[in-house]
Amino acid sequence: MRKYKIGEVGKEFGVSIDALRFYEKKGFLKPQKDKDTGFRFYTYEDFGLFLAIKNFRQMGFHVKEIGSIFNGLELDAIIKKCNDKIAEKNETIKKLELETKQITEFMSLLEEYKQEDRQWFIKPAGTYYFLKHVHLDEGTMCVNPLLKKWLAFLPTVYPALYIPLEQYKMKNMNDSYWVMAISELKMKEHQLPIDGSVLQVDMGECLHYLYEKDANEPLSELILDEPLHIIEEFGYVLNGDILCRYVCETKGQERTVEHYIIMIPVIMSKDNK
Repeated sequence: MRKYKIGEVGKEFGVSIDALRFYEKKGFLKPQKDKDTGFRFYTYEDFGLFLAIKNFRQMGFHVKEIGSIFNGLELDAIIKKCNDKIAEKNETIKKLELETKQITEFMSLLEEYKQEDRQWFIKPAGTYYFLKHVHLDEGTMCVNPLLKKWLAFLPTVYPALYIPLEQYKMKNMNDSYWVMAISELKMKEHQLPIDGSVLQVDMGECLHYLYEKDANEPLSELILDEPLHIIEEFGYVLNGDILCRYVCETKGQERTVEHYIIMIPVIMSKDNK
């Protein structure tokens, strides 16, 4: 019977020598040793066992799982392990589908941000849910057990600065909050948990203003001066709390820029109706 060296087996089956030695260490493979040279060698009878290991690995079983299977499980137990693995894979598929959807949504936002030929536009925004995260002026976190659960849905849930309308009218953002925000449409889709700490705000029709600032420049009331000028110029008036959505950060050769979408609820003034 021909003897095959470990390097020959590895080359034939496309697996590293380290992997073969690992399987030997775990007790899956038991090569014979040449008494004179001490070299390991395999026979064709060992190949079936190796291919069985490779088969389970390609189906996604971990080494420990393969070890339990190879240590004498009955067929019913192996079938159960296969069903458990299918359930695990289905959960992974759901997670990957969600991640792909989130990437697509975020990419669509970036494309809208990039392709919009104007710095602002007006369109309905609908209802949003806000979970307070950090008080802007104090820099203190608002401890909330829901936060970790909401963060699992980034970027569908996204960070934004929530500025109460009365605060802005007084040109004071000190009582504003960084929040985690999600639209009502996405809230219904993902069924995020809520309690009395979650704000529900109908944004209605909003001025969407595309804003950029240097990363080292602090957010201040000045970011709203130009949007307010646009609102007044086109005959609108403020109609609700303001949301300043953080989009992303980009780096160039000379500066690092933060990108935001400022959403300001507006209605046509009585004089212009």
